[in-house]
Amino acid sequence: MSESPDKAVEKTVEKTVDSDDKQPRDRTESESSNPDIHFEPVIQLPLVDIQ
Repeated sequence: MSESPDKAVEKTVEKTVDSDDKQPRDRTESESSNPDIHFEPVIQLPLVDIQ
């Protein structure tokens, strides 16, 4: 019974690490391919704050 939750936690941790490792890679590709999309949210945030 104790092994069941232990294995589930290990799987969750492995998945989280995999997602984190893929996030930075996807971001770099998106920035080079679509810099407009990456800049839009960053500029929209301060614009709304200033307005």
